[in-house]
Amino acid sequence: MFVQRIKGLTIVLLVTYLASNAQVGFRSGYIIKNNGDTLSGQVFYDVDGKFKKGCCFKRFEIVRAVTYAPPELTAFGFRNGRYFESKTYGNRKFFFECLIKGPVSLYSAPGREKQLYVENASTGFIRLYKDINRNKDGVHYNSFMEILTLLLGSSGSTESSVDSTKYEAASIVAMIRESAGKSNQTVRHYNPTSGVDMLTDYSITRKQTRWDVGIAGGYQFLNIHIPGKTQSRYFSEARYNTSYRPVIGVFVNHQLSKKSDLTYLDLSLLYLEDRYYGHAKYKTVSECRDDIHLKFSALQLPLSLRYMLRKEGIRPYIKAGVYISFMVSSYYNRYAERQFGSEIFTDSYSDFDIRNDLGLHGGLGIEFPLGHARKISVETEFMRGFQSLYYSSSVTFEPSDNKVITNAIGIMLRINL
Repeated sequence: MFVQRIKGLTIVLLVTYLASNAQVGFRSGYIIKNNGDTLSGQVFYDVDGKFKKGCCFKRFEIVRAVTYAPPELTAFGFRNGRYFESKTYGNRKFFFECLIKGPVSLYSAPGREKQLYVENASTGFIRLYKDINRNKDGVHYNSFMEILTLLLGSSGSTESSVDSTKYEAASIVAMIRESAGKSNQTVRHYNPTSGVDMLTDYSITRKQTRWDVGIAGGYQFLNIHIPGKTQSRYFSEARYNTSYRPVIGVFVNHQLSKKSDLTYLDLSLLYLEDRYYGHAKYKTVSECRDDIHLKFSALQLPLSLRYMLRKEGIRPYIKAGVYISFMVSSYYNRYAERQFGSEIFTDSYSDFDIRNDLGLHGGLGIEFPLGHARKISVETEFMRGFQSLYYSSSVTFEPSDNKVITNAIGIMLRINL
C-alpha cells in the first residue's frame, strides 16, 4: 500500500498542466449591489472554485477587504475582464460567469467551461445540456442547437449557422454574436481572461516571502555493507540484497539573502520504510550459515545548503548537507544454521538493536517554474550513511557494536504548496 501511494503521488506530481498565466491577488474591479449601486475598487482574483461562492472586495488599497456572498450582490467583475452575476439555481444563489449578455445570455460555472447555462425571457436561467434540454415549462428539446435556435428566433435575432456550432463556450458565444449582429441587436461580450489554476498559480505562502513549503516524493536506491568484526564473521561474510525504498514527506526552504534568491537553506521531513536481507556461508568447525534480516521505518531529516545556478526561468542547482534518520520501528533477527557431523540445527538471535542513521548527501537538481506561484524540482543525489547496530546481549565476550554502511542514489520530485 505504501509503494502504491508513492507511485500515485509521483504520477500526480508529474502530470502537471499549465492551465493559466493568471496571478492571484487584488485587481482593479467593481461590485454591483442589490440596490443597483456600482462601487469601483479592488477585487481579489482567486481560484475559480471560490468565485462561485464569494467575492472579496475592498474599496481602497489601504482598507480591509470584505467578502460578499451571492445573495448580497447582483454582480461583480474585473476591469476589461471577467464578469460574474448572482443567479438562483437549485433554490440557492451562486455566482456564475457571464460570457455574453443580451436577449440570449450565456453563462458558465466558474472554472467549468463544460457546464453552460443560458438565460432568456421565455426560459429564465437554465442549464444548457449537450443533448436533451427542457425549458422552465418542462418542454423537451432534442439538442442544445434546437433550443438555441428557438431562443434566438423568439428574441428577434437573425438565425445564424447554428448547425456548425460546437457544444463549447467560445463556439456558442461566436454564434450568438453573429446572430445579434445580423439583426442589429446589442450584446455585451466579456473578456474570458484565464482563471487561476490551483496547481500553477496558488500558494499557501505569499509570493514575496523568503520561505517555501511543499511536498516531496521519490525513491532511494541502496547497496549496503556491514563490515563485521573478528567475532561477527556473519556480517562481513554476508552478501546483501540491493534495496530500494520509496520516501515521501514535506520540505521547507529559506532564502538566505534578501537581495539574492540564489542561496537557500533546505530542510525536509521524509518517511521511509526499508528492509535488508543478507546470506552468509562460511567454513568453521561447525559449518556456519547465517541469514540476517533487518527491517525498520524511520523519519529522515536531510538538511542541506542549495545554490541556484540561474536567477530566472528553468534553474539548475547544486546542494549538499547532512541527514539523520530517527527510527520509528525496527526489527533485527539472525538465523544461524549449525552442523556437527550429521546433525543440523538452527538458532535464532535477536542480539542487535537498530539505531538512528546518520550520513552525508549531495547532488544536482533542476527547478521548473509552473505559472506564477508553483515550482517543481527534479533532483538526484548521492547519500552515504552509517546506521548503528547496537549489541544488546548481556554476555560481555560476544561481538561488539557494528554499523550498516549504505551508499544510495536518490531520485526525488518536489513541488511547493
